[in-house]
Amino acid sequence: MNREKPTYETLEEKIKALESSVALNNSFLEILFDAIPSPIFYKDKNGVYINCNDAFSNNILGIPKGEIMGKTLYEFPEKIPKENADIYHQKDNELLQSHGTQMYESEVKCSDGVTRYYNFYKATFMSETNEALGIIGIMMDMTEIHKKEEELQNEKETFEAIFNGGKESIAILDMESNFLDVNPAYIEMTGMSKTQLLNTSCLALTHVDDIESTKKAIEEVLKVGYIKNFEKDCYINENRVININMSISIINNPKRLLINVRDVTDLKKTEEKLKLLASTDPMTKLYNRRSFTKISEHTLDLSKREKQKLSIIMLDIDKFKNINDSYGHQVGDDVIITLADKLIELQRKSDITCRYGGEEFVILLPNTSLDGAKIVAEKIRERIERLRIKLPSNEDLSFTISLGISQVDLENVNNIEIALKKADDALYEAKESGRNKVCVN
Repeated sequence: MNREKPTYETLEEKIKALESSVALNNSFLEILFDAIPSPIFYKDKNGVYINCNDAFSNNILGIPKGEIMGKTLYEFPEKIPKENADIYHQKDNELLQSHGTQMYESEVKCSDGVTRYYNFYKATFMSETNEALGIIGIMMDMTEIHKKEEELQNEKETFEAIFNGGKESIAILDMESNFLDVNPAYIEMTGMSKTQLLNTSCLALTHVDDIESTKKAIEEVLKVGYIKNFEKDCYINENRVININMSISIINNPKRLLINVRDVTDLKKTEEKLKLLASTDPMTKLYNRRSFTKISEHTLDLSKREKQKLSIIMLDIDKFKNINDSYGHQVGDDVIITLADKLIELQRKSDITCRYGGEEFVILLPNTSLDGAKIVAEKIRERIERLRIKLPSNEDLSFTISLGISQVDLENVNNIEIALKKADDALYEAKESGRNKVCVN
């Protein structure tokens, strides 16, 4: 539908209509001007305020508009200190001379007493003859952004302090596990230069046996964002292998992998030593009674599953008390150690030998019948009988052993204790019937 243009009977009516329209537009602009949340102001070329919006009058100066118009910023010393006013005035003059735009950041103490950071965006407005008439400015509150930047900067400085000064070995990788950065501790741990590391990858330094598990760990990190206490073996300088414990996490924007690594090689060696001490007899280095019990139960289960015979030899040193009484405990210890060394020498790979207590030893013989165990026991007895130990007096000491044998009943026995008791009974029989012999039960 076409609208008809309004017609006016007299020039006076037309002027009134135009004045009404201008007033309406000005009213609309004034409402819009005050609705903008950012402070806005107009100044003439002498720095006198022509207009401002509510955000400027209320939030910045805390003074009604009417008391701001027609004044310069020097007339609000309680709001704007003179040294600040001088800076603003100088910047205004530079802008007026350039006829361009201007942007800068400044701290502003607002009407509520809180100091905030504002970005000032200013431009000159010009006459038709290209003369600078004044300045229009808008202020953007950057306080929250400034705080975020400070937080990020603090986080960056903290990270750099930890990265460069910490004892933990830290590296940053791309998503293909290539090294992008390493800290001094990582360089020291590997014994490689930073250049060498930045020209290789984490996977390239990973032991071949741990490459697949490392790839899976990285895949898991991509799903959940973090993984810790992942252990693997790692090649370092001159292809030496160390055991490391690592944590992996994701850094975004851009996406990177952050790894935190500890060399636990010495710790692992210590753990192995402690395990060895817990499971072996310190004098003979054979299994102790406690670990033998665990191993024998496992061997029994395996023998039942594989339907293989399982036999036991129990032995001890004949007249061991007489050796201790005659030659002293040091010689007695030498006899025990010599016997243990010979048992280790004579045992098969599958055999399990234990110092069961004092001068008593037990040998577990997997996949061995009673007859086979007797052959093994006779061989041990004969070798021990031929042994000679050199005493401090330069004399040769010989000793003998007695042995008892039994076979585990795989059908009816759920533990090894009954077979051990039978072997012990056979050992007792060997001792009672003359010693230095093998008896079977």
